[in-house]
Formats: sequence, structure tokens, C-alpha cells
Amino acid sequence: MSARLWVGTSGYSFDEWKGNFYPEKLAAKDRLKFYAERLETVEINNTFYRMPNESLVQGWVDQVPEGFRFAIKSPQGITHMRRLKECTESVTRLVGVITGLGPRLGPLLYQLPPNFKKDLPRLQAFLAGVPLVAGGKSMGGRMTSRAAAVEPLEGVAGLVFLGFPLHPAGRPGVSRAEHLHQVDLPMLFLQGTRDTLAELDLLRPVVEKLGPRATLRIVEHADHMFHVLKKSGRSDEQVLDELTDTVAAWSGELGSARA
Repeated sequence: MSARLWVGTSGYSFDEWKGNFYPEKLAAKDRLKFYAERLETVEINNTFYRMPNESLVQGWVDQVPEGFRFAIKSPQGITHMRRLKECTESVTRLVGVITGLGPRLGPLLYQLPPNFKKDLPRLQAFLAGVPLVAGGKSMGGRMTSRAAAVEPLEGVAGLVFLGFPLHPAGRPGVSRAEHLHQVDLPMLFLQGTRDTLAELDLLRPVVEKLGPRATLRIVEHADHMFHVLKKSGRSDEQVLDELTDTVAAWSGELGSARA
């Protein structure tokens, strides 16, 4: 599967760009729309100076296509004033608001001050308040779930399986999933319809028995490596976008549920 690269800049609303990138008479309110028609991502810097709200986020959403990605910079109140200390409420608020970006949400950037010295206990305490998702591709995801079945994974809010290997190819069975009922975490299964390591007629009942904590998302025409045939009308790149969007949206819901 090929990697997906988004190209953009840090910030987009600069008067210095008028006449070079932006037309001279383009209104400031129209800059994001113009930018998003030419580039695919942007780092939002004004969130460093003030916490965003729902109406601001919706305004961004309305101006860009669904394939666009926003990288959000954490407010300075979290990183520079409180310096990652006692800011769980602010982080929860931030995550809850930016989840409104849906599939347009990219990374959340925590830019620390240059004089911030290494402090692992403080970092660990901070991360304890941030939704953390574990899992992996194929056997990596299964091994993670086996570990979670034995004892809680510290700080982990959910598990993601990119192609759960339910059984060996050509040898249908469900024994590899027996430990999942011992995993007390939300789980997201991303499975291709051509995956020979997980017949969907067997996987669906497994997920259903896990109840509301388990979610199954089917990726049409994809195999175990999420490759798709050309006749499907889709590319591997589009499938990767679908996987990324699905995981981002699901992870965002975890953050909202913790709020």
C-alpha cells in the first residue's frame, strides 16, 4: 500500500501573500477557500492564542473539501502557561471542539516552549488525560488485544484492528477471537471484503457478541493488506484515506465520550 502525503503550510492568512499567492482583491474571509482549492492541508496557528469554539470550526469545515486536513496547534494555555500540568479539562474541551472537523481533522500539535526541560512524570500525567488508541495491522493488532485481555493497557482508551487475522487462509475458524470477550475496551475492526484471513460471515457474529463496545467497518473490494483491484474503481490511496478517516472519526468519538 502506498503512503499518503498531504502538502500545505503553517498558517494561511498572511497579508504578505497578497499579489503572490492570493489575488490582490481577495477578501480575508475567502482566503481559506482559495487556499484549499490549491493545497491539501494547513496548520492552524490561531488556536495557539485562543481556544477554538464550535462555530469557528464549522466555518472551517464549510470552506474546504472533505479530503482536506487541518493540523491544530494546542492553545498556549496548555503548553506554555500550565506547561502540561493540571490541564485535563482544557485538553478535553479542545478535543471535543475539534472533533467537529470530522474526517478533516489531522494531527493535534503540542508545541512546547524552548526552555521546557525533560520531565517524564509530568508528560505521563498529561498523557493520562489524552485519549490513546492502540492496536495494529493483522497480527500486531491481535497481539495487542491479547495483552489487553490479560491486564489493562495503561492509558489506552480503545483498540483498532487493521485486518484482524481471525483464522489462517483457507482454514476458517474463530478460536483466535476467543480472548476478545476479556477485553474491556472499545474496539474498531476494519476489514476488507476480500480478506482471506477473516471470512465476514464468521467475523460479523464475533463482533456482534462483543456488544456495543465493538464496531465493524467493512472496506469494499480490499484484501488483507487493503489492496484493491483496478476494476473496483478505487485506488489503494483512496482506501488508505478511508481507513484514516474512519479511525480519526472513531477516535474522536472516544475523546467526546470521555468529556
